[in-house]
Amino acid sequence: MEKIDLEIFLKETGLNLIFFNIKSMKVLLLSNTCDVV
Repeated sequence: MEKIDLEIFLKETGLNLIFFNIKSMKVLLLSNTCDVV
C-alpha cells in the first residue's frame, strides 16, 4: 500500500469509529434515562 492510501484509510476508519461511538453512546444514554424513569 502507498503511504497516501494508508493515511486516507486510517482517516476514514477513524471517522467511522468516532461516528459509531457517538451512536452507541446515544443509545446507552437513552437506555439509561429510560431505566431511571
